[in-house]
Amino acid sequence: MIRPSSTRSFASFWAGLAILAALLWVWIGWCRLPASSWNDMRLTPVFMAMQGVPVYTLPGSGVLTTWMYGPAPLWLWSPSVFAHDAVSALLVGGTVNTTLTLAAIALTCLLWPCAGATRPIRLLALALACALWPEAAWRFFQADNVVVACGLLANLALVHAATEARGRLWLAAFTTALALASKQNAIGLLAGQLLWLWHARGGRAAVDHAARTLAIGAVLAAFAVAQFGLRELWFGMITVPSRLPWADDLGVRALAVLPFVLRQWAVPGALLWLLLRRRRELSPALGLTIACWGATLPLGIAGTFTTGGTVNHLHGFQFLLPSAVVVLLTWVHTHLTRTLVLGSLLTCTLVVGQIYRAAAVPLLPATAREELAIHLARRNPGAVWMPWAPLVTYFDEGRFDHVEDGVYVRFITGYPVSLAQMREHLPPRFSSMVLPAGDADWALAIKLAPPSSKMWEIGSWRIVQWTPEPVRR
Repeated sequence: MIRPSSTRSFASFWAGLAILAALLWVWIGWCRLPASSWNDMRLTPVFMAMQGVPVYTLPGSGVLTTWMYGPAPLWLWSPSVFAHDAVSALLVGGTVNTTLTLAAIALTCLLWPCAGATRPIRLLALALACALWPEAAWRFFQADNVVVACGLLANLALVHAATEARGRLWLAAFTTALALASKQNAIGLLAGQLLWLWHARGGRAAVDHAARTLAIGAVLAAFAVAQFGLRELWFGMITVPSRLPWADDLGVRALAVLPFVLRQWAVPGALLWLLLRRRRELSPALGLTIACWGATLPLGIAGTFTTGGTVNHLHGFQFLLPSAVVVLLTWVHTHLTRTLVLGSLLTCTLVVGQIYRAAAVPLLPATAREELAIHLARRNPGAVWMPWAPLVTYFDEGRFDHVEDGVYVRFITGYPVSLAQMREHLPPRFSSMVLPAGDADWALAIKLAPPSSKMWEIGSWRIVQWTPEPVRR
C-alpha cells in the first residue's frame, strides 16, 4: 500500500526537479543580459526620462535613441536609476525585467481556474512554461516583455472577476492599459479580451471593460503627455514606427519567420483542438487566452516584416502558454499516472537543449563587454563617442549622446539627421568612437571619422581614433 506521504514526496521531487531546471535557464538568461549592447541602449531612455531629457524628439532636435515604444516600460524599469554605474544598472534593470515576467507566469500557472489541477501539476506547468518561453525575453529588454506580463495579469484578473468583483475588474483594466501603454501592437490583447467577454459574459461586460480600460488609459496618457509632450509622443510612437519600410527581401524574411509561426500557432492550435474536443469543461476560461493568442497574430506578423522586425512581435503565444500548459498537463494526468515524471524529464530536456543551442552559457553575470567599454571610455574622457554603449557615457560623464540605431531609424523613415544635430549630442572633444567589432553596427557612425583614422579591435569592440583638428582662434 502506497502511503499518501510517499505520494506527495514523489510528486514534490519531480515538480521540484523541473522547477530547478527552469530556474537554471532563467538565471542563465539574466546572466547573459549585460553582454548585449541592445540592453545598454534600451535602458538608457529610462535614465533620460528620470533626468527630464526628452526621450521622444521631433525632427531636427534632441538626442536620438532606439526608443519608439510606449512609456510604460520606462516607468516599470525605473528602479535601475538607483544603480551607481552602467554594469549595476543593467543588472538591476535585468532583475526587474526577469521578475516581472517570471511573476506573471507563476501567478497564471498557480491560480488559473482548471478543474483537477493539483499543486505539483501547476508547479510542473510553471517550469515547462519557463522552458518553452522565448529565450530572448529572458536576456533582452523588450517592450513586448511588459506587454505580455501585464496581459497575463490582466487575463488572470478577468477570469477570476465576477460582475460584482469591481476590484479585480479594475485591476484587469489597469494592467491592460499598462500593456497598451507599452507597445503599439498590444491592441491585439484588448481585442481578444473584448471578443471573449462578449461571447462569455455578454456585450455589457465587454463594453464595461473597454470603458474602464480607456478611462485608466486616459490617465496614463495624461501623465505621459505631461512628462514627454503630446507632439513628441505622437511623432515617436506613431509617426516614426508607421514609416518603417518593409524588409528588403520579404521572401527571405517569410522563410525565417515560418518556423516560429508553426511552433507558436500550428502546433499549439492542433493540441488545443484535440484537447477542447474532449475536455472543454476543464477550463472554460481558456477561451480568453485563445482569443488573445489569435487576435495578436495579424499585427505580430506585420511587425516581423518591417525593417528591423523580429519574432518578438509574435508574442501572442506567450498569452496562451501558461494557462494552456496547466490545462494540458491536468488532462494528461487524468490518463497517465507518470505525467509528473515525464513532464519533469521533458522540462529538463528542453533546458538542456536551450543551453546547447545558446551562444554563451554564463553562470555569473557576463559583464566583461560592458566593463571593457567603461575602460575604453575612461582612457580619453570627453572625446569618445559610444553609440552602442550610451549608459557608459551617462554614468562616467553625465551626458547623453546619440545612439547609432536611433540615427539609422530616422534616415530610413525619411527624417535625415543634419550634421548640426549630430554634433549637438557628441563628445565635446570628439576624436574617437567605440563600435562593435565586426559588422554589427549600421555603418553610419563610421562616416563621421576622417580618412586619416586608425582602427583596431580590443575584445568585442572596434576603436576608431584620429587626431582632432586644432582649435582656430
